[in-house]
Amino acid sequence: MANALGQRTRVPAEPPAMFRNEKHQDIRMWLMTCTDYFGRNSWQWEEEAQRIRYGISRIDGKEVAPFALTYRRQMTGEIGYTRQEGYEFWPVFAEQVLRRFGPTHAAEKSLREMGSVKYRGNVAKFLMEMENLNIHASHRDSLEKNDGRRASH
Repeated sequence: MANALGQRTRVPAEPPAMFRNEKHQDIRMWLMTCTDYFGRNSWQWEEEAQRIRYGISRIDGKEVAPFALTYRRQMTGEIGYTRQEGYEFWPVFAEQVLRRFGPTHAAEKSLREMGSVKYRGNVAKFLMEMENLNIHASHRDSLEKNDGRRASH
C-alpha cells in the first residue's frame, strides 16, 4: 500500500522550457533542467541518443536552429554528414552546447563584478562602471552575431 501511495503522490516532472538563446535564458540552467527531467523519467530514455534527440527538439529559433540541425546530422550521419564519434553521448552534447551558447569566462566575471558595484554618491561614475562591465558581459553576444553575419555571406 505504501508503494501505491508513493506512486500516486509523486509529482510528475515538467519538461524543460524551449531554449532560444534569449537574453534571460542561461544554457547551464536549461541543461540542468534537462538532466533533472531525464532523471525523473529515466524509464523513458533507454539510450543517451534519445535524450539528445529530445534536447534538440527543445531548441528553437533562428539563433539556435542551425546548431541543432548540424549536431543531429553529425550525431547520426544523416544527409551526407560525416558521423562524429561520441556525439550520441549526453556529456558530449552538453559540452558542445555550452561551448556554443554558454557565457565566456570574461562575461561571467563581469556579471559578478556588476553585482558588487556600489553607488557612492556619484551617479555618472556609477553608471560608467556599470556600462563598462555590461559591455564586457555582452561582448560574447555581439561577437557571435558578427561571426554569424560573416558566415552567411
